[in-house]
Amino acid sequence: MTNVLPGVLQEIAEVAGETAALSIAARQGGRRVYIPSANRLVVSVIRRPRTEG
Repeated sequence: MTNVLPGVLQEIAEVAGETAALSIAARQGGRRVYIPSANRLVVSVIRRPRTEG
């Protein structure tokens, strides 16, 4: 990673990469955005009811 990003963007870059952090900033800059943790995503998938098909 070449850039040092401000605040939470640096944290996002450390986890998801600089490109992802900059993309989020470009699309959501100035807005409060909820991004669930990986653990929360796994729990959601595990608890999802099965669909019959």
